[in-house]
Amino acid sequence: MIVEEIMTKNLKTATPEFTLMEVAELMRDSDCGSIPVIKSEKDKKAVGIITDRDIVVRAVAEGVDITEAEVGEYMTSSTLTISPGDSLEDCLEMMETEQVRRVIVVDTEGNCIGIVTQSQIALSVPGRVAGELLQEISR
Repeated sequence: MIVEEIMTKNLKTATPEFTLMEVAELMRDSDCGSIPVIKSEKDKKAVGIITDRDIVVRAVAEGVDITEAEVGEYMTSSTLTISPGDSLEDCLEMMETEQVRRVIVVDTEGNCIGIVTQSQIALSVPGRVAGELLQEISR
């Protein structure tokens, strides 16, 4: 199985200039907990990822005004990426090694075209295997 078969394709993205409030609204409307951050609306290169946890722990808990604070200040900029044609095994190995729960999928130019999460992988493999995989990633 390859990454393209299970990745989220029509995902919402943000730029570093989005406010935390705007990205939180995107998460709510998209029913997701993370949004890939791209360089600009014209340049879709992945530059980071912002999670609901980033917003809560790094901003809200510190009393930051999320209507003014920008994503670029709170996102994780060291993002892992993978190609759509890579195998799920490669993706899993990367997630386990780096201890991450999501990987941004990019095309040959580095443009963000999707995302793969550990829950998508878990849903795509048999029950017992899924449990073992999630346990390995979460260690």
